[in-house]
Amino acid sequence: MLDTTKAVLRKSQMICDSLGCARHPVSKPLKAGLQDQISDFFTKIFNTDDWPPRWHCGNWTDFHGWIYILSDILIWAAYFAIPFLLFNIIRNRKDIPFSRIFWLFIAFILLCGTTHLIDAVIFWSPVYRLSALIRLITAIVSIFTVYALYKAIPFIYRLRTLEQLETEIEERKKAEAEARHQEVMKIAAEEMLAKQEEYTAQLNQLNKELQKQAKTLAVSNSELEQFAYVASHDLQEPLRMITSFMTQLEMKYGDIVDDKGKQYIHFAVDGAKRMREIILDLLEFSRIGRTEANLEEVDLKKLVDETLALYQKQIKDLNAEITIGDLPSLQTYKTLIRQVFQNLISNGLKYHKEGEAPVIVIKSEAKKDYWQFSVSDNGIGVDPEYFEKIFVIFQRLHNKDDYPGTGMGLAIAKKIIESLGGKIWVASAEGKGSTFYFTILKNHKV
Repeated sequence: MLDTTKAVLRKSQMICDSLGCARHPVSKPLKAGLQDQISDFFTKIFNTDDWPPRWHCGNWTDFHGWIYILSDILIWAAYFAIPFLLFNIIRNRKDIPFSRIFWLFIAFILLCGTTHLIDAVIFWSPVYRLSALIRLITAIVSIFTVYALYKAIPFIYRLRTLEQLETEIEERKKAEAEARHQEVMKIAAEEMLAKQEEYTAQLNQLNKELQKQAKTLAVSNSELEQFAYVASHDLQEPLRMITSFMTQLEMKYGDIVDDKGKQYIHFAVDGAKRMREIILDLLEFSRIGRTEANLEEVDLKKLVDETLALYQKQIKDLNAEITIGDLPSLQTYKTLIRQVFQNLISNGLKYHKEGEAPVIVIKSEAKKDYWQFSVSDNGIGVDPEYFEKIFVIFQRLHNKDDYPGTGMGLAIAKKIIESLGGKIWVASAEGKGSTFYFTILKNHKV
């Protein structure tokens, strides 16, 4: 074994000599034992007597040699810069994962750079033993680095990509926004609930006040009904007595009483009759909306015919012309609607032009939610200035001697229509007749 090693060394020396290497004497003969070799290795770790500098071994040109040297130095510089950058990353980002692998990579890269630096130094100082030791340490660190990297691969695979992180951030933002929205909604709901409780309390208070007012109104209505009873019975009785006695007075003492006296008797009787009509109209006006009437199917054509029958003598005397269009049947209050048609037809007959026969036209028109009715005449008409006034109780535009009445007919009609949820108005011009319009809901509910 020893002879073989010496033969190889001699052969290498001959090759080195043939290439122009300077001779280097061997300081000691090669030791046979491994332990002695190891001891000799570390004892002479920095000894350069056993080898020539690399410049003197081989046919190196300046260009070739310096390319080798500069390349090793540049590689060493890069290998030292990379660990420096990694160290700064670890120092500034203490939460970075796999920091142990980073430290192994720093050591591995530094050692690799050192091997390149020693390769450049060997051109002048052949420290081959130190180079071997650095390479051994580099090999050991590289093995540990490979092992640590292998163990970290499953965890690295589980690391999320930048796109995944951005997606997760967006999802978290959405979740946080939704959570904030839910919180806002919760607060809003609590505020609404508190307000609702407050409104409920206020509503209950208003209901109590309304019930109290309803009781007061019921008492007032009861008193009004008593007054209506008195008006319809007790107040009418003296008027009947006045009318009766004044009529008998005229019949019994007509020959004795002069014209002036007869005129006074006529004034008294006429005043009593008009007072009785006013009382009856007031009684009718006060009962609107308080009487218990039932909804029923009313044929308005038939109802108008029945109303005209009441004025048959007046229609005949005036030679009046009445035209009735198509009128519907609807669910309503028969007595109240009859009163409206009766008052409007009565006005059409009453306020006719002197020497001209009355012409009255009754029509209807279906709208979306209601029926619109019209009663037109060719009478004296109404100035637009008085369109509102004629629907006010006791408002008259003419002298009672010219056109008799109490001035309550249109007021009663207006109150009836409004109590049924409709409205009433007039279109007219003085001397050109009038058209009264009123509406009734198709589905009337009380």
